[in-house]
Amino acid sequence: MTILLYYRSNEIHTIQPHCFQHVTSLEWLHLEGNNIEVVHSQMFTNLTHLLRLYLEQNGLHTLENNSFVDLVSLQRLSLKMNLLKTIYCETFTNLYSLEQLWIDRNEIDMLHPFSFYHLTSLTQLHAYRNNLQVIKANAFANLISLRSLELHENDIHTIEPYSLASLPSLEHLELTRNDLQVIDVHALANLTNLQDLYLDRSWIYFIQ
Repeated sequence: MTILLYYRSNEIHTIQPHCFQHVTSLEWLHLEGNNIEVVHSQMFTNLTHLLRLYLEQNGLHTLENNSFVDLVSLQRLSLKMNLLKTIYCETFTNLYSLEQLWIDRNEIDMLHPFSFYHLTSLTQLHAYRNNLQVIKANAFANLISLRSLELHENDIHTIEPYSLASLPSLEHLELTRNDLQVIDVHALANLTNLQDLYLDRSWIYFIQ
């Protein structure tokens, strides 16, 4: 039997450190629709069996480094529809079991190199409707299991050469409605398993 805890659509703005340390068998935690603006590094201590965590629609603007470090079994993490602006390389430390990540509909304008380095089991990354402008080299480094990447409806005008080269399993790439006027073929290098590539309505006039 799955052990679930629902706190969604309340007025929660603060969760004290170690608050969940005595419910270590918890598997699903719903916190969506509250007022949690910051995820602190000790907020989810000892939740080593947690499989799903939902934090969407909170006005969330800050994820401290190592915020999810104890969530070693987590498979799904939803951070969509918040106010996040940046993803750092220590944000998702230890999430080696994560398979699906939603960071769509935030205000993210920067993915730092190695932002997702620990997410070796990730198969789906939803990052659409943000403010991304440049996809830098190593932004998606080590996402060896990723099959679907959704980056549509951003402001992307540049994909640096070989920035997607570390995605050997990628099958679906969605880049619709960006500002990609020029496509460098090296930007899509090494995507040998790619089946679907969407570049509709991106103002492209030149492929080099």
